[in-house]
Amino acid sequence: MNLFLVIGTLFAATAQSAQVAIAMPSVPRLDELVPTLPANDIRGEQLNLNDREVKFTLFLPTGWNQTSNSNAAITAHFHTVPSSAIPSHVRRHSRDALVVFALGSGSSAYRVPFEDTKRFARVISLVEQEMRQRGFTNRVTAVDVSSFSAGYGAVRELIRSPHYFPMIRRIVLLDSIYGGLLPQGTGSTTRVVDPAHIDIWVPFAKAAMRGEKTFVITLSHIEPATFASTLECANALLDRVALKLEPISPVPTHSLALVARVDAGNFHVWSYVGTNAAAHMAHVHHMADVWKSIEAP
Repeated sequence: MNLFLVIGTLFAATAQSAQVAIAMPSVPRLDELVPTLPANDIRGEQLNLNDREVKFTLFLPTGWNQTSNSNAAITAHFHTVPSSAIPSHVRRHSRDALVVFALGSGSSAYRVPFEDTKRFARVISLVEQEMRQRGFTNRVTAVDVSSFSAGYGAVRELIRSPHYFPMIRRIVLLDSIYGGLLPQGTGSTTRVVDPAHIDIWVPFAKAAMRGEKTFVITLSHIEPATFASTLECANALLDRVALKLEPISPVPTHSLALVARVDAGNFHVWSYVGTNAAAHMAHVHHMADVWKSIEAP
């Protein structure tokens, strides 16, 4: 066989194993209008639980116990009040149990509790206990994770763990990937994201590119003064995996328009314009639409 043909075949196989070709999802449109859901449509049971003074809400939507296999999945969401997160979960049309953490302001409010590497396992055990009390014997073996804004502090701790990493099948960060900035030299205006705050995401991003996980990051164009923005952090992460955001053409005119995106396998980064609080909040208001875009047949 021709040597160049062999080399070309091997190169193609290597490239294919690194990144799976998957149809690009339809990206949701963001706007400042908050999607609403009639109260009568929110059917299920809501429970207030806690793990060693860390409070969380468990929502069991109608039909949650109708899975046909021996395993169960849950969604864990960080940094949204239950009265907003639960309707979004229902709009997503998910029958998985939902766990909501609303622990306060700042990423440390989410990071510090989950520095206890056994906490999330205890949370899952509490969820399973509530399931067993309702006659459901399945174990939780898969987790979807989402966060808004500061909630990434918890997600970053979870994916550090060799125990939780295999369980987490999908992550959605809704304008929710921030990091520290390295000290600037005298007179320098260059902002450099702390590599330690980016490298932690790389294994999950690469697994998503291979089709083993799903990882979605949505971005606004807000630039905080004292720490790295979601856009800066996403670009730093994309550099680590040899990708870059591609501008949308023609340039959209909508006030919260999608202006750039990159999709590689199951790794998706979607950049929306907007530099104010309303633009930031639009990402969590449209959480259900982001989930539906990657769950569509």
